[in-house]
Amino acid sequence: MRSLAAKLTLAFLIVGVAGALLVVVFMGRQTQRAFDRFVLQSYQRQIVNRLAEYYENYGSWDEITGTAPPRLGPRYGGPRGAGDNDPLDLFTVANTGGQVILAGQQYPLGYQLDRKQMERAVPVEANGQNVGWVLFARQPQRVGSVTGTLEANFMASTRRALIWGALAAMLVARVLGA
Repeated sequence: MRSLAAKLTLAFLIVGVAGALLVVVFMGRQTQRAFDRFVLQSYQRQIVNRLAEYYENYGSWDEITGTAPPRLGPRYGGPRGAGDNDPLDLFTVANTGGQVILAGQQYPLGYQLDRKQMERAVPVEANGQNVGWVLFARQPQRVGSVTGTLEANFMASTRRALIWGALAAMLVARVLGA
């Protein structure tokens, strides 16, 4: 390191590399969180809509009690490729009185939800009336991390774009420092 130009080149390169790596790490994490939240909310809406549609078609929860009815559709509206996890672990269904009629991972069949649990529940409405409640699992699987799904492919593509951007930033730092 004899010359000022060499020192400046090295400084530009270090700043460029550090900045690019920080952007990749922080943007990757934030993108993953936001994307997981978006996809999860979308699946939750699908579940509530399918349950409402089920109730509108059959007029009661009689056939839903205890086990998932096949009429809810493939994977019950849950994330595609959720691995070995039972899709029913993602949610619990209660009737209007708060009694669990479709057990999920958190509450057993017949369990009476308390006021606090009911406040977290999402109403299921059919024909303009509340016909039940859905409670979603608190710690669902990261939906963007299940290999082979559209969500995972999107996140992999986003990570690749961030890495290529970081490499380009390092190259620019090197060129500017030369």
